Amino acid sequence: MATLSSIRDKIRRRIQEPSADRYSDADLNAFINEAQKEFSLDTEYTLSSWTFSASEDVAEYKLPSDLLNIIRVSFDDLRLKETTLSELDKLDEDLDEDSDDDDKWVNQTGTPTHYLFVTENVIRLYPYPDSDADGKTIEIYGVQIPKTLSNDADKSDISDIFERTIADWVAWQIFDIEGEIDQAIRFERKYNKGIATAIRLKNRRIKEEPLYLEADDNFKYKEI
Repeated sequence: MATLSSIRDKIRRRIQEPSADRYSDADLNAFINEAQKEFSLDTEYTLSSWTFSASEDVAEYKLPSDLLNIIRVSFDDLRLKETTLSELDKLDEDLDEDSDDDDKWVNQTGTPTHYLFVTENVIRLYPYPDSDADGKTIEIYGVQIPKTLSNDADKSDISDIFERTIADWVAWQIFDIEGEIDQAIRFERKYNKGIATAIRLKNRRIKEEPLYLEADDNFKYKEI
C-alpha cells in the first residue's frame, strides 16, 4: 500500500515543489486525505457494511461516523427503497376526511419498507418498527471513509496502483486554486483516467467474484 510520504513526494514532483515552499507537509496531508475520500466516492472502492438492531417505536437511526455514502439499506435481509418526505406526504393527501392522525404516514408502524434521509447523518424508517420488528437487523452497505493518514509511514487503504491517481487529484486542486488552468485540466484528465481504470478493475473483479468487497479487501492487481 502507498504511504503518506510516498504520495506526498509524488505530489511535490507534480507541482514542482521539492521542498515545502508554497505548501507545507501538513497542507499536502490535508489534500491527500480529501483525495482519498473523493477517490472512494468516485469508484466505490472502500466498501463495507454496518449492522445494528431496530428498536420498537424508534423511527430514526444515526448513521455510522465512518460511512461516506450509502449504497443499500436492508431490514431483516430485505432491501429497503429510498424515499423522500415529499413522496410520503403525498400518501396523506389521499386520506379520507374522516382519517385521524394515526392514519398519517408519520405514525405508521410495522415492518419497514422504505428509508429516507432526515439529515445527512440520520435516516428514518417507514413505517417505523413495531413489536414484531423489534430487535431485527438493519444493515447499511456502502462506501467507508478511508483511514486518515497522519504519519509519514501510514499506509493508505487504497492500493498503491492508484497512488498516482491520488496525487493527480491533489495536483488538479492546487493548480486550479492557483489559476493554472492548463495544468489543472491536465491533471483532472489524468485523475479521471485513473478513476476509469479503477472502475474497470472493480467491475472485472465483481464479475469474477459476485460477492461485495469488504473495506480491507482491496484490489490486488499489478500495475500495467
